[in-house]
Amino acid sequence: MNDEFFQALKQRMDNSSELTKVEFTKKSKAQVLEKLHRKNAENRHKRNHWRITISFALTAILLLGIGYIGFGVIKDGNQFNSSSENNPSISENDDSSKESKKDQLTKKAIKKLMMHAEENFTTAKGEFTYHRSTIDLNEEVQFRLSLEDPFGGYATSRSIDGGSENNYYFNEDFIWELDESDRTYFKTENQDRKPGLKPVTQSLFPRHMAMNYLASMDLWSIEEQNAELNGRKVFIIAGELSDYGKEHNAADSFRFWVDKETGILIKYEIYGMDGDIIDSLYTITLEVDEDLEEFEYEPDLKGYRSLD
Repeated sequence: MNDEFFQALKQRMDNSSELTKVEFTKKSKAQVLEKLHRKNAENRHKRNHWRITISFALTAILLLGIGYIGFGVIKDGNQFNSSSENNPSISENDDSSKESKKDQLTKKAIKKLMMHAEENFTTAKGEFTYHRSTIDLNEEVQFRLSLEDPFGGYATSRSIDGGSENNYYFNEDFIWELDESDRTYFKTENQDRKPGLKPVTQSLFPRHMAMNYLASMDLWSIEEQNAELNGRKVFIIAGELSDYGKEHNAADSFRFWVDKETGILIKYEIYGMDGDIIDSLYTITLEVDEDLEEFEYEPDLKGYRSLD
């Protein structure tokens, strides 16, 4: 093959006037071949070098692309699966949202809370004022009661103008009403074992108020879910009475402040047709589920006359 190469090369040289007399010796042939092999090797090396360079560049670009995509996926995954430890801001928002939702009650739930208030506390102590313009009644009421053993309580109702005073007692057997002005009393059996304190019923056990004023669910609304009154969290609800309710109660509209924990009606205002307050209750103090000092669950009836 080498001889054929040199024969072709010699023929080309003979065709050139300047290279006609050039002769290829064995040594010169070896030198030419060596030169050609070296040149070919250099060319191959250069080609391989560029191929390697291009291959490396492409590989680097590919790896960078994969890394970028992978980082994005990991980043998104961390955001999606963030825990409270790694991302406290998200945890705080979630906790706040959960707490907020927990504090929100529907109208149906608030009505139920009021109707079953006695199931949500065991002891209560407090003071409130009660006003009713239709009968010119202005009273201050103090009370203390326990719905667990020992079961019983008492309340004192005094006219703010000093005109009258009545005392009420109950235990698991009897209910007493004492009129201090004429020293008389009325005693009945506590057949249903109820906390029979007449002056506090509308506040501590507002079942009748809920049934009467909240009967038409579409006529009232929740004004505030997390208000505060007398140091306690309350719902504020307000609305109008139905036509029957307006006639039956001689009132037009109302506003209630309902204790969120127990359903106790801490404050209420009933409005007449002209918007004036015609009936109201304002709690001064309220203590719920606290230890009570010992007190008498039965009245001392010496000097009183029975009305039985």
